[in-house]
Amino acid sequence: MDTVNTLLFVAGNDVWYPGQLLCTFPIGVEESPALQLSFYPNPVLNTLTFNEKIDNAAYQLISIDGKILQSGRIANNTIQVNASLSPGIYYCVLQGDVVYAPLKWVKQ
Repeated sequence: MDTVNTLLFVAGNDVWYPGQLLCTFPIGVEESPALQLSFYPNPVLNTLTFNEKIDNAAYQLISIDGKILQSGRIANNTIQVNASLSPGIYYCVLQGDVVYAPLKWVKQ
């Protein structure tokens, strides 16, 4: 797994990497056109596991202040969460063949 320490720009509910819109976090109760995934457990201790088969999709774990804390590819429908992450709220952004809605999760 690669760890990236790049600061992102957050404007409203959009997350930008210099010159590129990475994702938009839903605000309110509007329906998102993105595919909703389910995962367990939440809160997460060390491993985030998806209920659907999404192997080899790229992922980024992002802090609530927009920093990419971890990135890589999903293997065996799981992400091994960096043990050094502090307990708190994070987002997981997936990039694959389809558009996935950002996932909000809690590190235990």
